[in-house]
Formats: sequence, C-alpha cells, structure tokens
Amino acid sequence: MAVQASQLHDAARRALNEACKTPESWMTLLESVAPFYKYDFENALLISSQRPDATACATMRIWNKLNLWIRKGSKAIYSLDPNNPYAVQRVFDISDINARPDKLPLVRTLREGAREYAFAAMRERWNLDDMPGEYAMQLYTAITEAASEQIADYRN
Repeated sequence: MAVQASQLHDAARRALNEACKTPESWMTLLESVAPFYKYDFENALLISSQRPDATACATMRIWNKLNLWIRKGSKAIYSLDPNNPYAVQRVFDISDINARPDKLPLVRTLREGAREYAFAAMRERWNLDDMPGEYAMQLYTAITEAASEQIADYRN
C-alpha cells in the first residue's frame, strides 16, 4: 500500500497532539526532532515518530551523491516532499548506509562540555533563572519565551 501525503499529515498531527499533553512529553519530542534541524518541523516530527533512533536522514539520491549506498532491505522513512506538500518522499537514516564508519559523514551533536555554555547563553538572552542540571525545564522555559515573542508573526 502506498503512503499518501494526507496520511502523513494526520500522523504528524496526532504525534504533535500527543506531545503537547505535558511539558515532559514536549521535551521528549524536542529531543527526538533536534537532529533533523534541516527539515521543517512536520517532517522532523514524521521522521522521529517512525524511527525514534534515527540521527541523520537523507533521500537515496543525496546518499548516492556522497558515494554512500543504502543497505539492501533497509526500511524507508516516509516524509513530505519539501517542494510539494502533497507528495511523499522516502528518506533513509545513516544507520541504513552500507559503509565503513570512517567513510560516513560526521553527525554533529552538542558535546556535554558545550551544553552549559549554550544554556548560559539562553539564560542570558531570556533572563532565565539558573537551575543547575535542569536542562529540560530551562529549555522548555526558553522555548516558551521565544514562542511568546514570535506568536504575533504567526497568528495569521
């Protein structure tokens, strides 16, 4: 059965509604979509809901341009085509690539040592209280502040 764009829109809406129930589930959602910052939010949500362990995704065409090949039998992750919201595209995670680890592209992550630096900048930007070790709550508060600043632009 072919996956249709309307099914993906519905799946993303359900995942978002589920994540908005508590601050903890919202934080879990944000952590799962964070690796997909190059995708729009809906596609990042779709990727993380289909493959929670995914870390870096691209279409087969992009992997092949990098001379990296999808492992036979790998299961595609369905997302929406960024150029056409009514079309579906298939992406594959870096774990689906058949290559030696030294040939794979670097996947960027926030190192533990840099985390405090990033959160200090966030606290300064939004005048947040310092809560050592409470990264989830600080991030949630910063997102709430950022959203309240931007909400007027998106109401239309």
